[in-house]
Amino acid sequence: MLPLRAVLILVGVSLAPLGCGTGPDPNYKPPPDYRAWSLHLKEQMTEGEVQGAIGAAPDKVELQTCGQSLGKPWQCKKWTYGSWSNNLTVFFQKSSDNLWKVSSWRVS
Repeated sequence: MLPLRAVLILVGVSLAPLGCGTGPDPNYKPPPDYRAWSLHLKEQMTEGEVQGAIGAAPDKVELQTCGQSLGKPWQCKKWTYGSWSNNLTVFFQKSSDNLWKVSSWRVS
């Protein structure tokens, strides 16, 4: 039979990993709700209107060719908020007044 002191030490050592953590990271911020952000978007919004409605600059901006599967490709601008697995992507097309305007968006 173990002395009481030895039993208490063994119990304390076995429970230490369960309750002696530092707690939640105080710097952790949950990712934005991109679905909620997308509710502020409308077709034909300018880049400035999108940034004003969402309240943030995109994490990534790219120029690419859109519409290839439709048979009439066009140059589009793609704004991405977030990461590859959790994001909002906004597609812009240059309008006749030479402004980039929203053509579509998706949340994934």
